[in-house]
Amino acid sequence: MAAGTAVDGAPEGEVEWPDETQESSFLSESASRQEAPLPPGAREAPSGPSEKLPALDSLVARVPPEVLGLLDDLFRAKFTGVRRYAPAGAPAVTPSTPARPSGGP
Repeated sequence: MAAGTAVDGAPEGEVEWPDETQESSFLSESASRQEAPLPPGAREAPSGPSEKLPALDSLVARVPPEVLGLLDDLFRAKFTGVRRYAPAGAPAVTPSTPARPSGGP
């Protein structure tokens, strides 16, 4: 069975994940075509505008109180820092400030 094909008797939409042999084969083939992804440590931060990110408090103030309450009720989510994420397919960017602990359990 090819990787990514539907499993017999499985609910619709489920696919079989490739095993280690198939994964290794795929990676070696893509490396021979020079398409291998870089390991996470080898990625470079994108060069772009070095504008300062806004303060966390100013961003949280822009979120409606109902949304903050719902996030807290559903997920116990707390905003801890501001980070810039690269668009899909771009290398990862490191956060500008370290995350602060929320102080809760």
